[in-house]
Amino acid sequence: MGKDRCFYGVRSVRPFGHALSYGLQAVLWSLLVYQHYQSWVQGWSGPGMYRLSLAAVALMLIFALLSIRQIFRPAYTLELNEDSIKLRKRRLPAGQIKLIYVSEGEEPAISVKPRRWLFVPNDYSFKFSENPAYSVRDIIRWAGANDVSIVKRRSSKIYD
Repeated sequence: MGKDRCFYGVRSVRPFGHALSYGLQAVLWSLLVYQHYQSWVQGWSGPGMYRLSLAAVALMLIFALLSIRQIFRPAYTLELNEDSIKLRKRRLPAGQIKLIYVSEGEEPAISVKPRRWLFVPNDYSFKFSENPAYSVRDIIRWAGANDVSIVKRRSSKIYD
């Protein structure tokens, strides 16, 4: 790399697919809520299942709204320093990065998994806006220089 800092324009990975899936789940759960409400009104069951399914609908709607909000977030900047990555005003030192996932394809998706996390946070999953092949090579070089493991996989999401 040779430079102290490199800046890349990046964008979120799959906000539309997430919003669609959460929205569909909310619709299906709302049908279940209606059935539980009918059985509660007619005296076939208590209010417990109705309240549980109503809570599931509320949760799915919240996830759908957060995903829709993610669709309209502007593109942001990835900053590669000598020993850290900065995404959306969050600096992550190389020692705190467990893995970097790179999907294969024309527009590879990159996910940075911090140590002590079970999953990759949404803000650490991105695609490069310009020159994805060159940018992926740079992030792989950066990971090699900082002893961060790289996992290359074919993308398994149908809504990439």
